[in-house]
Amino acid sequence: MKNIIRLLIIVLLAGGVLSGCDSFLEEKPKDIVSPGNFFNTPAEFDLAIVGLYNIYKQNSLHGKIGLDRYYENGADVIGPNRVFDQVEPIQHYTLSESNISAISQGAGAPLTWQDLYAVILNSNTILEQLDMNETLTAEERGYFQGQTLFLRAYAYYHLTNLWGDVPYYRENLPIAEIQVLPRSDADMIRDEIISDLQTAQDLLPDSYTDNDLGKASKWTAATVMVKICLIQQKWQEARDKAVEIINNSPHVLLDDYAAIFAPDNEYNAENIWEIDFVKDVRSNDWVDHFTPRIRDEPKDPTKQGELSAALGERAEGFTGYGLAIPLPGFVNDFPENDLRRSSNIITEYLGFELNFPYMPKMWNLDQVNSPRVTMETIRSFLGLRMFT
Repeated sequence: MKNIIRLLIIVLLAGGVLSGCDSFLEEKPKDIVSPGNFFNTPAEFDLAIVGLYNIYKQNSLHGKIGLDRYYENGADVIGPNRVFDQVEPIQHYTLSESNISAISQGAGAPLTWQDLYAVILNSNTILEQLDMNETLTAEERGYFQGQTLFLRAYAYYHLTNLWGDVPYYRENLPIAEIQVLPRSDADMIRDEIISDLQTAQDLLPDSYTDNDLGKASKWTAATVMVKICLIQQKWQEARDKAVEIINNSPHVLLDDYAAIFAPDNEYNAENIWEIDFVKDVRSNDWVDHFTPRIRDEPKDPTKQGELSAALGERAEGFTGYGLAIPLPGFVNDFPENDLRRSSNIITEYLGFELNFPYMPKMWNLDQVNSPRVTMETIRSFLGLRMFT
């Protein structure tokens, strides 16, 4: 919403400049975009909800690998192969205010902390405006409330996961008050967002079609509730909600595990939530992080030309950033007879022994026919397979 307001103000200012300084100084603004005169129609509320989703597409969250660096690098599951021998703050749990921006999101990228709180700030504005609006139908109001409650709860879910006790507020407070908020107990926050998620589940639809496919459904809210219950060690509540999802949702397990991650199989029946990105936008190249770099491969550097030729014959390329599996434990402990292994671990390709082990389910090798959609599926914890 801030971006929308800022853009409109820039347009107004630009128009004044183009008409000449004298004219600009004489003009009296007839209108200005503010929460008080923006939230009038369902289309405007929907635009505000889309604005919340757009924050989640920032590089610090799901746009690239911002959140994954915390969850996967911190668990020693994935990491950039070229710094394996260096001290990684995330993998060694030495994050600080001075290194978190450059290490976790890339130099100059917005902080994960800031973007999550941007979601919360804007969500509180939307909820306040919903309470004030008298023109929406009950169905419209419920949908917008459900979306906003989920997206705010999802932000607090990550904040409490990563930092424990954090500043917590639910009202549309002035910035000056927000800046001095103390940290609240993480367990208390989780209890309250569980309540918000249940409300969201009650209000949101089972599924979506067309342009709404990337939005959270009632089962997305239920899935995050399962995760929080597990964190709180509320085993029975977690089981009950998981069984509810299995029995009542439209989601089913696919017969082929690899098909879950296929680029041409988006929004499949197993995935509970996929954040939708625009196709062919190279600035959001999340999938390319997991594709190997040809200069790192193969293990025998004298065969690099042969590997490149073999890839070229298949219209493929090792054109990514080379996120690999940094520690041997994950590779060695994954059972050889597990049907999921070939999608999660690969140490050889096209007959060439690789220098590093990779996670091929995240690869995007096809240089011609791949849709190259810069999309992240929240598969690690928002997929049906976690319950079975």
